[in-house]
Amino acid sequence: MNKLINLSLLISIMVLFQYNIFAKPYQPQVKGGFKSCTVTEYRYKPGKIVLKNGEMSYAQNFDAHGNQIELIYYENNKISSKNKVENKYNTAGLLSESVYFDKTGKVSTKFTYSYDDKTNLIGNVTYNAKGEVTERGSYVYDKNDFMIEETHEVKIGENEFYKGTTKYINDAHGNKIAEIAVRSSNVSVSASSEQNLENNENKSEVKTEESAAPPDTVKYEYVYDVKGRIAKETRIGVDGFKFVKGYKYDAFGNLKEQIYFDENNKPVMTTVFEFK
Repeated sequence: MNKLINLSLLISIMVLFQYNIFAKPYQPQVKGGFKSCTVTEYRYKPGKIVLKNGEMSYAQNFDAHGNQIELIYYENNKISSKNKVENKYNTAGLLSESVYFDKTGKVSTKFTYSYDDKTNLIGNVTYNAKGEVTERGSYVYDKNDFMIEETHEVKIGENEFYKGTTKYINDAHGNKIAEIAVRSSNVSVSASSEQNLENNENKSEVKTEESAAPPDTVKYEYVYDVKGRIAKETRIGVDGFKFVKGYKYDAFGNLKEQIYFDENNKPVMTTVFEFK
């Protein structure tokens, strides 16, 4: 997989799940009218308290909708690069397009988003600097508007996409308790069908080879706070390994702290989100 695809995937994850890391991909609005957020990591030493001086990871500036318009990256607590973002919104005020620029001001990645009549995100398409489709996602919801299935197609070759589908079982809060990878395949497309991948045209020119691998299931367990928000999440992988994270929120419901625990349930790192 080339670097363009890796960058697209990274930004896609940040865009969709920065402020909602669970089953339903809400658009990532920051509440409270904040204009910026700085993210700092504090690492623990074995048997000692958290380090006093944290390491700054990145920062974001937001538009009036609470969506990022600038990404600022740090190395050794110093700014290493800045990337501008331009957003467009539909008539309902939902994010319809985001364009990311590199440090020279050239377009690096573009995302488009589509929604159903309940404002659920049902599709997104990723484009590279040349305007070529590198990834496409689609999402399915149940009657409670909880996401129960998502499918992603990621470009892995000149005319080849990797396609994977994941299904979810959710709890009463709408957070996933089981994540099932049900299918994966390589999809070969002709040049003309690739140009129309975002609207499913020229389907006759698409060839699919499905994997015979059995589905993998990842399980989740949660502890909720008094407001029904996740205070602690345990991810149980297919190998049985448990990955535990804790969450704290500000008065507006924005994530302000994310705590990582080791296998002995001891904190190893805290990520702090400081809004201004």
